[in-house]
Amino acid sequence: MEVCVRWIQSNGEANSLDSSTRPRPEQIDLHHSAFNRWKHVKVWLRFALHTWHSHTIATISPSPSPSIPTSKSAPLSSAPVDDGVEEVYVSIQVLGKGAFGTVVLSRKASTNTLVAIKSVDKAKVCAEESARLLTERTVLSTTQHPFVISLDAAFESPSHYHFVLEYCPGGDLYGLLEHQHRLDVPVVVFYTASILSALLYMHQVCGIVYRDLKPENILLDAKGFIRLSDFGLAKTHMLPSTITYSFCGSVDYMAPELIAGCGYGLAADVWSLGCVVFEMLTGLPPFYTTAGRRVLFERICSGHVVYPPHMPSDACNFVAHCLQLDPLKRWSVSQLLDHPFIAGIDRYQLGIHQVPVPFVPALDHMEDTRYFGDQFKCEPVPHAKLVLTTKRNKQQPSHVDDFSSFDWCRNSNAPTSAV
Repeated sequence: MEVCVRWIQSNGEANSLDSSTRPRPEQIDLHHSAFNRWKHVKVWLRFALHTWHSHTIATISPSPSPSIPTSKSAPLSSAPVDDGVEEVYVSIQVLGKGAFGTVVLSRKASTNTLVAIKSVDKAKVCAEESARLLTERTVLSTTQHPFVISLDAAFESPSHYHFVLEYCPGGDLYGLLEHQHRLDVPVVVFYTASILSALLYMHQVCGIVYRDLKPENILLDAKGFIRLSDFGLAKTHMLPSTITYSFCGSVDYMAPELIAGCGYGLAADVWSLGCVVFEMLTGLPPFYTTAGRRVLFERICSGHVVYPPHMPSDACNFVAHCLQLDPLKRWSVSQLLDHPFIAGIDRYQLGIHQVPVPFVPALDHMEDTRYFGDQFKCEPVPHAKLVLTTKRNKQQPSHVDDFSSFDWCRNSNAPTSAV
């Protein structure tokens, strides 16, 4: 692997920050061979794969988990309820709209709580999107953590697949950065410690590599705490020694080993974290360029980062440990939790939401949607309400294209269906 790193460094370019407006990062989906990953890079790196793979299995072992609360108090499921019990979700306002569907702010009638329902149009779902939907449903139905978005239910109607998600009225970190350009150090420390707590849970407890850590997927709840969201690109059954090869993610946050095509593991999330921390402190990702994807990938694979003068030394050191080119030398999540940059955070108190929050969304009421884009708010909701009826219990989806077991409800072993 050291030979790979030296070759990448020799072919990279110096990086400098661009002061232009922050763009939405480009995302690449699974197994998209049309994207050029430089055949000459892969030729040089391929021969090191066997050495790296063998060394990884021999040297990497799970790190002991620090004392951090890793789950909410509610169980993943409780006693089953009788068939025929209904839940009504009343639509309030469109929050967002994408190529495959919409996100609608809704009210759960039985508890009078707000939820965000993501509805995906079945007619627009291709094979890759189907895999992403099933992955997200599987991940969210089997995880619970204070800083991971909670899934209340998943179900399908004749025309759509629906995810009933925890509503986060504070918007996302991308919107906060657009408004403030860069964040104060105490704010960054708070968010970084929270993200690390969630990643530790996913890596060590769940065996999940996220693969899409970026500001848009870091949501803020009403009290200012974060939630990681959008797990369509996640991969399960990942051990510290596991290597995977899918080319996916958002390009500004991709690890060099992912770009090179020589395989990657949990350390790819640590690289993405370093990019996000750098962006929170400076306003742009560390390898940002307007010169196109090839130049961006060259900058990433060079590993050269220009740290601005205002960036504290411990923050620079933290990011440097995240952006280590060699994934075997890159710090793990558990190591980063002991870094001086976040030493001032009580990790246990953070996990139970008992620490001061540096930024609390200014909400007049819980239906205040000021932190969401205005372009979709005036659109009519696609349905006035959704009525869910519990059915007999089903198992987890048995394979990647199996939607027969898509329906699921958190507070019941009986899944749900739309009426």
